[in-house]
Amino acid sequence: MANCSFGLGKASLFVCIFVFVSLRSIKVMAATKKYQFNIEVKNVSRLCHVKPIVTVNGRFPGPTVYAREDGPAYITQCPIKPGNNYVYDFSVTGQRGTLWWHAHILWLRATVYGAIVILAKQETLFPFPRPDGEEVIVFGEWWHADVEEIVKQGNALGLPPKFVGCSYHQWKTRPAFPVF
Repeated sequence: MANCSFGLGKASLFVCIFVFVSLRSIKVMAATKKYQFNIEVKNVSRLCHVKPIVTVNGRFPGPTVYAREDGPAYITQCPIKPGNNYVYDFSVTGQRGTLWWHAHILWLRATVYGAIVILAKQETLFPFPRPDGEEVIVFGEWWHADVEEIVKQGNALGLPPKFVGCSYHQWKTRPAFPVF
């Protein structure tokens, strides 16, 4: 008859392996940030020219997000259908800096966008004298004509889009975060 009892050494080894595996599989808990983007077409005026464009929460450019993730439509995810919701769950690890979010479907990328700020850990030292403050500045394009029509015209002629009637603008938003 086989001996089915664990000796003290085997039990200790089993407990150590169990604890090690359990600790390795624990997810690190971090602050959860939630953003709600209400996407709608609004008439927006720039350079004395009004046109309907896609806005986020009624703003152009959209709100500053303090997180990072990218996912082009039809490549890493399906597009969000009108009237539907989508929850983007992701972790930010080892990242910092200022990036941007934008639409990836068709030429919406020319209309709907905003800043993404990834903050460094508070104890991270600057490689230069600490700044007095920081601002998020978003640069963007303003197209007088419908961007999709410009692309269609270019494609019909076998040419790239014609950049007529577009100017660069700058919008300044609130301070990104206090510098301590």
